[in-house]
Amino acid sequence: MIKKQITVISDFSGGQDTKTPMISMALNKSPNMRNFHCAGVKNRLVKRGGFSKLNLSTVESDGLDVFYPCGYQTYDYPLRYEAANTRISQGFKCKTSGTVTKVRLWLKKVETPAATDTVTLEIQSDSSGVPSGTEVTNGVATAIDISDVITSSYAWVTFTFSTNPTLVAGTQYHLMLEGAFTISTTNYIHWGVDNYDVIYPDGTMSVYDGTTWMTDTLYDACFEVYISDGVAGNDGFATWDFSSKNMLLGVFGTTLYKMDKDSSGNPDGVWDALTGGGTWDAFTKLMLHCDGSDQATTFTDEISHIVTANGDAKLVTAEKKFGTASGIFDGSDDLTVPDSDDWNLESGDFSFDFWSWFDAVGANGSDHTIFYQETDGTNFWDIRWHNIDGGTGYWELRVRVVGVNIIVAQGTFFPTLDTWYHIEISRSGNNFRWFVDGVQVGSTTVDSSSMPDFTGSLYIGSAAGSRYFTGQLD
Repeated sequence: MIKKQITVISDFSGGQDTKTPMISMALNKSPNMRNFHCAGVKNRLVKRGGFSKLNLSTVESDGLDVFYPCGYQTYDYPLRYEAANTRISQGFKCKTSGTVTKVRLWLKKVETPAATDTVTLEIQSDSSGVPSGTEVTNGVATAIDISDVITSSYAWVTFTFSTNPTLVAGTQYHLMLEGAFTISTTNYIHWGVDNYDVIYPDGTMSVYDGTTWMTDTLYDACFEVYISDGVAGNDGFATWDFSSKNMLLGVFGTTLYKMDKDSSGNPDGVWDALTGGGTWDAFTKLMLHCDGSDQATTFTDEISHIVTANGDAKLVTAEKKFGTASGIFDGSDDLTVPDSDDWNLESGDFSFDFWSWFDAVGANGSDHTIFYQETDGTNFWDIRWHNIDGGTGYWELRVRVVGVNIIVAQGTFFPTLDTWYHIEISRSGNNFRWFVDGVQVGSTTVDSSSMPDFTGSLYIGSAAGSRYFTGQLD
């Protein structure tokens, strides 16, 4: 994929501008999206699906049915700090009818709660928007010992039941948190909550002063309810500090939101939903999914450039990174796309992003071209992989004018055959960087040169009929 200058990306790209959804990528690797800075936004980056991590701890997902993400926590809500908050609760509606296997709350302690230092959870039915005071059948969880389980830093605290309660999808319930410890302004429990633009639609917080439950609609507490066959195990959520645009961007479920900041960098507290759907932003210039039926020779560009398959270039379904197929190149074929102003990159920011699978590395000293455009044999640019000696090699962006290289940016790399690699070359200002699987390879190349506007067709898989690539692209 070719992309000029970065904007909001409608497919939540990770690894910069790839088809790999950020909410589906392993988070032991950097997203490598320019201007997206996770540092300083604590506990923000989260992935659902069983293998990614939050603060180096495995994120559970099996059976997750309904949740409000800890990534949206902005406020500490105290339990038994004073009599006015003897008990606190969060409303919810499950998506799946079934038995609750566990509930997790985002909690921490302040100092050392005294006397009987336990907390427990009840799932209560609803009464006019607040807890009814009556738990559902088997809805009282086993008490948690504060000193043994809850720490002074926020973490998920798991509540289980001696007999699992059964809930009905779409019915209003409340997670009611209560403690047996002494009410104290110095020793208590915090439940992490969101006090910005709360976007959970199926319940709000309530607080109990020992006599009456009152709704507290300015807050939503961070929680997870796990139900047999729960449906939300692969819902993603994440928040990024998009500092260069003075905003936060957040994914909640499958919707992208933004929150603006003022001139001092303070968020305005309002999450605004962003549209975009399946369309591509104006900066995406070439998007080949390489999807289709096995052995097909039609390559469709979602930006509407005409792509011609030459030789035996085709789609195969046996091995692909995404979707239904990938493009295979046997070392004597390529794709061509007519010249376009979209390939006139000049000195602006851009990125080329693709997944490669090598079927062969060729002889020592051989080149494997991914992109190539020329005006003639002495005026061209290309993106290629070079095999130095059968054990070392490098990716290279090269721009040549009248036989002289004016830009050369390299990234050390040697592939293992039959393995998918996520490859990217980006330019940001005068800085050129290569990335493999989200990690920069080689040093940053600093060059202020502008890329000329070459006039020939864009080749994918060869250098105008030479230096062919042998493998698959997706």
